[in-house]
Amino acid sequence: MIQLSCSEEAFDPDALPNLDIFSEYRLYSVSCVDEGKQMHALRVGFFSEESHAKAVAGYLGTFYDNPTVKRVSTAERTRFAQHRVEARKDIGATGRHTVIEITNERVIRPKRSGNTSVPPMRPPLPTPPSVRGR
Repeated sequence: MIQLSCSEEAFDPDALPNLDIFSEYRLYSVSCVDEGKQMHALRVGFFSEESHAKAVAGYLGTFYDNPTVKRVSTAERTRFAQHRVEARKDIGATGRHTVIEITNERVIRPKRSGNTSVPPMRPPLPTPPSVRGR
């Protein structure tokens, strides 16, 4: 899961940016008592791979200060499986980060922008066989 923010005040859904990523991953809030104070944490979950969480955290860094990736218990995952915070603040179309593609490919794809045609990438060259000792 990704922790977006922590506050003594409960999060107001009208003040949270309505991002498309929240339809793919669950936006939720947990509360606890920390050093005698009631604290609220805004979180996004749940991810099958840590690398996926890191990619989404990088994207969410545009909207939140310092999103951090943390592991959560199975109990928390189960408890919040059906609970969502509905972010309602309209941020308009930013034109940024409309798609996050998570892949294990080692080839960096060219950026897509508008109707500009991009020449296809050359496939990687084969690795030469190792030279054997004489």
